[in-house]
Amino acid sequence: MNDKQRPYVMGSLWIIILTFGYLLFTSIYDEMKFDDVKNARFQEVIKKLEDIRNAQLAYETVTDSFANDWDQLVKFIDTASFTINEKIDMRIPDVQENRRLGISTAEKDTVIIKFLRNVSVRDSLFGSDERYKEMMIVPFAKDKDEKFKLETNFIEREVGSNITYLPAFEVSVEKKIILFDQPKNLILKENDVKSVDGVNGKTIKVGSLYEPKTDGNWPKNYFQNKKD
Repeated sequence: MNDKQRPYVMGSLWIIILTFGYLLFTSIYDEMKFDDVKNARFQEVIKKLEDIRNAQLAYETVTDSFANDWDQLVKFIDTASFTINEKIDMRIPDVQENRRLGISTAEKDTVIIKFLRNVSVRDSLFGSDERYKEMMIVPFAKDKDEKFKLETNFIEREVGSNITYLPAFEVSVEKKIILFDQPKNLILKENDVKSVDGVNGKTIKVGSLYEPKTDGNWPKNYFQNKKD
């Protein structure tokens, strides 16, 4: 390389270095922006899923099944109530046992169920807040009427020599629906997440159709870890 060529070569190298530096910075910055948007949206989605889970658990407590229709679940919240009872443990004389043993001091444990009151499901779960009427609507979706996918099932379980069927539900939404306006390459990367601090898989969901559980697929400390 002669002296005349050196400035051109050095200039070209600097252009390449600056270009790669800019692209690297842009890539990192885009991922940081994506993470901020993703975390904010996921948190709102999870809040709704937690409301839905609480509503379904109340429904199951009263009906021994889970609602498979949104209108059915909302109507239940509007009209149903819990029965609040009090268990009272007492020890009372066991007369028959006394006679059998020939003593007068035998006592037995007895549980008395005392009715206290009925409590509205709506008041118990939501108070005066009417957010439950739109808890099925997916926030941030392109389609403003997009709803979470709601499915129910009965899981077969063998208990001793008997077969029993446990009610199950699952509510889910694909991540790409929530992040529809974000870069596609970052959405695909998010779908492949496998992390103890992240929401694994292509969907955000609560419950399971094949296991008797009502957990969500987000970590329990998700909100704490995502605070700024």
